Amino acid sequence: MTDDNPSAPDNEIVYEYSIAAEELASTAVLLSVSDVTDTPIEDLPSLTNVVDTEHLDGLWASFADDNGQVTFTFHGYQVTLRADETVVLRRREE
Repeated sequence: MTDDNPSAPDNEIVYEYSIAAEELASTAVLLSVSDVTDTPIEDLPSLTNVVDTEHLDGLWASFADDNGQVTFTFHGYQVTLRADETVVLRRREE
């Protein structure tokens, strides 16, 4: 899925990604942002500059069967990892 609405206002969902079985949350975030921005993963800023990826992966795994979610900003997007195994991106001004 690509960013079908490049002029979407803040808080409007511009992208959703379904996390595959056994996929790490941190990998899903990178794949999502890479896809929506059409930027190779290796050209994205380091996710570890924004969040501790080991803790992110562990936190997401701990609520994978519950109603939890975690949200942070990365590369111009508000990233939300939801317990329903979805990454949601909303546009943010940097």
